[in-house]
Amino acid sequence: MTSKINYRTCKSEGWSNTVLVCEEVTCELKTTKLGVISIYPEGKTIFKAGEKVMITCSERHWLIFTKETSKLFTCLNSGDWDHMTECAEISCEVPHNQHVYYPSGYFRRDLRLGVKKTYRCESGYRETAKEATCTRDGWTPNPLCAVAY
Repeated sequence: MTSKINYRTCKSEGWSNTVLVCEEVTCELKTTKLGVISIYPEGKTIFKAGEKVMITCSERHWLIFTKETSKLFTCLNSGDWDHMTECAEISCEVPHNQHVYYPSGYFRRDLRLGVKKTYRCESGYRETAKEATCTRDGWTPNPLCAVAY
């Protein structure tokens, strides 16, 4: 990395440029309490670059985009966290590519943890259970549809 030298010249109207001021890079922890069991260190909301925070979600929540209930986050040199620091209610996705007939119809609206849905399979496939249940690992049973005999 090359270092840039800052030259200043004294002129009748003052210095030729302003003095550079460096600000410390920080990340703000904006996590709401929704679904959060603990944050460590407790009570701290401003973190310096390189500092870490542990967030643990309740059993019905997980950290957004991770599907994990507990994670260590790092404040980056950019002032951003390495991942989103929010808990969200666990839910299942519409089971596309599982040979469910009209999955967007059977699997719509409430897709939260524990919800049960009845469904039908495409022609040539049979249901592996009378209903599907949303679990931490997705819809159970898995697969929802099996090749008909």
